[in-house]
Amino acid sequence: MKNYLIIASIFLAANATLANTPETSTIVEHLIKENISISVKISSDNGPVKGALVKVYFEKNTIGAGASDDNGVANISIVGYANQAVVVEVSHSLYKDQKTSAMTLKNGETINISLKTKANTVDAILKENDEKIADREKSLEKEQDKVTMKVNSFESDADRERKKAEEAEKRKEEAIKEQERIKSETEKITESADDAKKRAEEAQKIADEKKAEAEKQREEAQKIKEQKEREIAEQAKKREEEARQREREAKEREEAINKMQGDKLQSADKDKKSAEEEAKKSQKDQKKEIEDAEKEAKRKEQEMKDKEKKAESEMKDKEQEAKKKKEEEASKADEAKRDAKQEEKKKEEELKAKKQAEKDKKEQEAKAKKAEKEKKEAEAKAKEAEKEKKEAEKLEGKLAKLDKDQKKIDAERSKLINKQKDIDKKIKKGKSSPEKIAAEQEKLNGEHAKLDKKQDDLEKKRRKLIKKAK
Repeated sequence: MKNYLIIASIFLAANATLANTPETSTIVEHLIKENISISVKISSDNGPVKGALVKVYFEKNTIGAGASDDNGVANISIVGYANQAVVVEVSHSLYKDQKTSAMTLKNGETINISLKTKANTVDAILKENDEKIADREKSLEKEQDKVTMKVNSFESDADRERKKAEEAEKRKEEAIKEQERIKSETEKITESADDAKKRAEEAQKIADEKKAEAEKQREEAQKIKEQKEREIAEQAKKREEEARQREREAKEREEAINKMQGDKLQSADKDKKSAEEEAKKSQKDQKKEIEDAEKEAKRKEQEMKDKEKKAESEMKDKEQEAKKKKEEEASKADEAKRDAKQEEKKKEEELKAKKQAEKDKKEQEAKAKKAEKEKKEAEAKAKEAEKEKKEAEKLEGKLAKLDKDQKKIDAERSKLINKQKDIDKKIKKGKSSPEKIAAEQEKLNGEHAKLDKKQDDLEKKRRKLIKKAK
């Protein structure tokens, strides 16, 4: 709306100047339009770029477009150019988009733009693939050396497994002796834990009764608060939707007023579509060359994969033979270790039972103390919950007073909506001038803004009360 008023003021000022002086106005000079032609030359590190799409923008509108030829040149004609600052944008599927800063154009000038590639050339793809295959052949040789080292390692492992079996037998005997000692200590600890458990159960029963009483009071207070929060949220959501609807309607009205001025760029749009089609066809041919190179690279890669697969099979056979020898010795050692572990496991279970008994004793003693403490806390919380319920009832009364203020705002908003309907009728009929309609709309928008401020203040009061009550 403000843009429209500024443009209208400029035209009025220009007409007034022409009526009072024989000199030519600077504003009129700026609005003189001419048909011009420019060339845009597009290049990259690989030379001229064919099939690039070139667009010339003024603000958000395309006023000229073209596609580059075999020499990377796009010739563009612009109808009705008024010396305004424009932006030249170049795009190509194989290159990164490039855009100039705002600039004014001269008839017949050539603009040079350099693009950076985002896809490899055919030669680069083939070269890169050959390098990868060479690296993989070196890696294959290293893997074969690793297998040889692994075979030697398996043989050493077999000797170590035999020694482990002897050590496991000694651990088995020691574990059996330790089991008996731990079992005796565990029985004494369990008796002490039972006494502490009884004390804890008696104190916990009293604490649970007090907690239940406090929770009931708190739930009643919370229900009151939650109900009010839901009501406030629903009302706020409804008002927000009404505000968004007013914004949408305001935008539609502004478009209707601006439409009365008229603005067409059909010629530039036609050039833009033609250039896009030409650029798309050229880029498709270039992509085909890249795809062929990639297929050749994949073929060579498959040959390397077959070679790797054969070598891998041979290495696996050697590795399996050495592994089998190691596993035979390991099986003997495992049998001895299993016997030792079984007895160690029994010892650990006895030790675990002892620790658990000690833990149970401490827990029962702690529960007895905690239950006594919770009993006192529950009595205090019951009183606090009763206080919260009373505060929630007070909050309900304060919010009811704010609801009266909300009714006043809703009544004022209804009046403004009726005024808006009158303005919309004027826009639809088109009898009043755009300036007069714009002025009336701006005044009404100001009244809406004041009412929005009142609504915002009221919402803050509601949130403050809710926050204070939490």
